[in-house]
Amino acid sequence: MVKAARLMAFSLAATLIMGAGVLLYAQEKNEPKITFLTGEVVSVDSDASTVVIKQLIDVAANTYKDADIAVLPETKIIRGDAALTLSELNAGDKVEVESKIDASGKSKVTAITVEPKEAAKEAVTEAASEAVPAGNDTSDR
Repeated sequence: MVKAARLMAFSLAATLIMGAGVLLYAQEKNEPKITFLTGEVVSVDSDASTVVIKQLIDVAANTYKDADIAVLPETKIIRGDAALTLSELNAGDKVEVESKIDASGKSKVTAITVEPKEAAKEAVTEAASEAVPAGNDTSDR
């Protein structure tokens, strides 16, 4: 009798766990997947509502790939706190593109965040100030 009760409890627990797993899987499958792409603007075509982004593919080999991005009317383009239009993007701008992929596999660009010009200049200035000319390394003295 005790074995039967344990077996029944185990079966009930297994059924509940499996059911919860199926519900979680179904919920995850219906939610859109969010992807990010970072790179540098190569070109902007305001008439076609597209932008080409140069994306680093392999750091070691220093290889890049151009990605053609379709910009929708509802896509938010932001630099700092300011909203931009597609025509305000320029070649050389550093950007992060956020897209949502729905259950059917369709990708929709929801936001393009442009790195502020000041941040890009500060990063270059900081990198240059930290560079030590060859032969002037005093770290081991």
